[in-house]
Amino acid sequence: MFGDIIHVVMVVVGVVRLVVVVVVVVVMLVVVVVVGVVMLVVVVVVFVVEGCISHVLYFHYHHHHHHHHLLCFIPSSSSIYTPFAFTTTNTPSSCSSCSSSNTNTFCLSCPLSLSLPFAWRLSLSLSPLSLSSSSNPG
Repeated sequence: MFGDIIHVVMVVVGVVRLVVVVVVVVVMLVVVVVVGVVMLVVVVVVFVVEGCISHVLYFHYHHHHHHHHLLCFIPSSSSIYTPFAFTTTNTPSSCSSCSSSNTNTFCLSCPLSLSLPFAWRLSLSLSPLSLSSSSNPG
């Protein structure tokens, strides 16, 4: 009688341990997946939304206030803090004046503080000397 009760208790304890292990593993997997998805969403938000939506908002705002400021970004290894040495120009219509100088040049018609991810904004704010009126990739 006692042996049967102990056997049943041991079986129940074993089943409970197995269930706990399975639940813990499943919860850990769910947490890993959720964290991964959240990180992916954060990356997408930083690189896509911050760049594109702020671009549109800037265009909307400045078209109503008659300001047209074009930023030219020229990839260069000469910049210490950032991957880009860049020039600014007031060309109102397009990037043609920028892109004609170098095939690797691309232009953004939005303010520097909104068009670049946070780390680049921070490094740019720490390196005002990297901003120049004329910069050629070297």
